[in-house]
Formats: sequence, C-alpha cells, structure tokens
Amino acid sequence: RVMTATRFFVVKIWNAEAGNCICVLEGHQSHVRSATFSPDGASVLTASDDHTVRVWNSDSGACIKIWKTDPYIVASAVFSPDSKSVLTASDEAIARLWSMASGDCTRTFTGHEYHLSSAIFSPEGARVLTASYDMTVRLWCVHSGECLHILRRHRDFVRSAVFSPNGMLAVTASDDCTAKVWHVGTGSCLRTLFGHSGGVRSAVISPDGAQILTASDDHTARIWSARSGTCLHSLAGHKGSVNSGAFSPDSTLVVTASDDFTARIWRVQSGTCLHTLEGHTRCVASAIFSPEGNLALTASCDQACGIWSCDSGDLVSTLEEDAGDDDFYLLSFCAAEGRWRGEGGL
Repeated sequence: RVMTATRFFVVKIWNAEAGNCICVLEGHQSHVRSATFSPDGASVLTASDDHTVRVWNSDSGACIKIWKTDPYIVASAVFSPDSKSVLTASDEAIARLWSMASGDCTRTFTGHEYHLSSAIFSPEGARVLTASYDMTVRLWCVHSGECLHILRRHRDFVRSAVFSPNGMLAVTASDDCTAKVWHVGTGSCLRTLFGHSGGVRSAVISPDGAQILTASDDHTARIWSARSGTCLHSLAGHKGSVNSGAFSPDSTLVVTASDDFTARIWRVQSGTCLHTLEGHTRCVASAIFSPEGNLALTASCDQACGIWSCDSGDLVSTLEEDAGDDDFYLLSFCAAEGRWRGEGGL
C-alpha cells in the first residue's frame, strides 16, 4: 500500500502493484501537510492547515481520532516507534506529544523562537529532534521534556533534521547552503558539509549509516561520507532545484526529484546516473523507493504518481489524480508490510 496527499485536501491509499485507488480519506478541509503510516501499519496519521491532526484505521479507513490545534497549524506529525504516541510540530514554535490511548497531550516542548519545520523521534523513541525557522535545532528528552542540547551553528532557517539509524548522530539541512552533522550525546557539531551554492532542501542518512545525501536549490544533490564529511560525489544533471532525495533500502542507490519535471536514479558507489525518469509534465515534488528497493515512486504536480523499475528505468504504472487541478506532493509507503501490496484498504 502507498499513500499520497494532494494540495487540495485529498489523501488516498493505493494498490501500487495494480495502480488502483483503494480508499480516499475524507474529512480535511484544507491543505494536508503531512501523511504517514504508523510503524506497525495499523494506523495512518495526517495533519492539515484546517487545524486538525487525524488518525485513521488502516483496515477500515475510519477516522478514529481528531486533535484540534486552533489557532495553530501543524507542519508535521509522526508516530513514535512503538505507535503509542504522536509528535506534532506547529507554527506556534511548539512541539507536542500526544497519547494514542487517551488522546491527551502528555508533553510540551517549548523554547524555539519561531515556527517549526519538523519534529521527529529518535530510533528508540527516547529523544525528540525539532528543527525551526529560528535557525536552531533542539534535542529533547521524551520522558522529562527537558531540552538536552540547542544546536545553534546554522545561519539561516533549518529545513529538516534527522537521526542516524543508530541514533548517535543528527544531520540538519539549512537554507544557509550547508548541512551539518551533530553528536547527539554532546550536542557538538562534528562536521559542516560545504559545497552547495543554494539552499539545502533535505539531508538524509543511508540505512547503513555510511553516507549522507543532500538535495539543493543549486540543481545538484551530493553524497557525503558520514564519517569524514568528505563529498564523495556531486550528482549533476538536473536542470532545476532538487526537491528531495532518498536512499534505497540496501543503500546502493539514490533517487532524486526535481523541478525539471524528472527524477533520476543514481549509483551510490560511483555517483553515475543510471536512469532519468522522464514523463511527468510538471515538477516532481518527491521520490522514494519501495521497501524491497526494486521500484521507485515519484509524485508530481501534473496530477500523477509514477511507479518505475529501478533495473530498467521503465514506467511500470501510473497513479492518476482525477479531482480537477490538483497535484501530488506527499508520498508514504507501509513499511510494516515489507513490500508494496494492496490487500485490504485504508
């Protein structure tokens, strides 16, 4: 199962293998900013500019919980690793922890001076990382709510922050044209990744923890050594801003999505472009790999998602939006299923 979100309130669950829509999640009244499956695959979480965060049952498609966030807008919402809590980041500069069982807010993380761009859990769920337009990132203890470290070295707003797979490092991406690697235990900046000439839209760490992938407004993506901070490859070829980048599950490939209407699949070891995924007629907002790594999925402003073979670069199937002038921009797959599949529905 694959989930997509469009700018005009529509969240859908698809059978990616068959290319058909299984279910439409209806209820939001404004732009959906975040949509994700729970780690156990039992629920779906969405956040919208209509000042609500909603939890949906992934079997029945029923909306089982609504949190109202008036007058603030939630920029992102994620499940904890054990699926028992939800973490939200809002434009009031506050992150909140919510209990799935009671629906209560159990923890508030305050201290940022401007609205948040993201908030995520560490892999074990004991810490939270928040990124803000106040140019800082903060590391928090989930149990106590204490701010453990303030990461202050960026010179422009921070677009994203992620943990390494082992939870020992954090990587941040900023409009100051850099990404930075931080030691989670001490809060110290270990490395600054210089080289981009435009803002860095995202930075992600490979599943094996060895490399970092950055995507930039300078029309390139770069692969870096997580250990040394050395730029291993500059992935040049796109003719527009690179909106996102992702590693394959085995860390051997990356996929990039660009404003030039294309996505590209690259080999991590050599930095060579294996395939240019052409066919979209507007910008490609995001691209991800399937859990098995044999397929890539692209979301575009042309009202379509493409499913592509990583071996050949061929278009396998298309998920098309038919709700007028709408465009895809969010993608999420159900990792708990181990593969894209479509039995049941959301």
